[in-house]
Amino acid sequence: MNQSTINAVFYIPEDISKIRYDKPPFPSLYFPLKRSKTPTGTVTTRSFSTSYLYYVSDIWEFTILWCLILYPSAYIISGIITLYNLLHVHKRIFTKQKKDTDSSIYGAIYGTVMGFLLGIIYRSGLFGMSTWVPLCVSCCSLLYTILSSYKLFGYAM
Repeated sequence: MNQSTINAVFYIPEDISKIRYDKPPFPSLYFPLKRSKTPTGTVTTRSFSTSYLYYVSDIWEFTILWCLILYPSAYIISGIITLYNLLHVHKRIFTKQKKDTDSSIYGAIYGTVMGFLLGIIYRSGLFGMSTWVPLCVSCCSLLYTILSSYKLFGYAM
């Protein structure tokens, strides 16, 4: 795919497509200010270069990668906690377990839908998206998934 085809597919206006933009490497999470003390005792702040995502394909890629990292790790942690609880209970009740690939499937579906949705919203406003936004969206989706798994919250949401 050449650049004009990408611009046409993702509706990128001409003024943004003319800037020199290189997609940042994957995590590219930056801390805006770093405070450090000098040997004389003064506190200095050094700003880092910010990383922004401009293309829908880049926004989608970052969102799906964060979902594919967070979802399986949360399922593994909850599985370890469940295994610990089952091994230390005298009366064991075993139920049919979900497949191991469910967490990756959930992460891929949610990452795809939210990645494209975020990309279109930011693109329509002509905004550049910070690389922190896909991580925050993935964390919020994981929190929603965890909360909706309980009976109390499952009926309300």
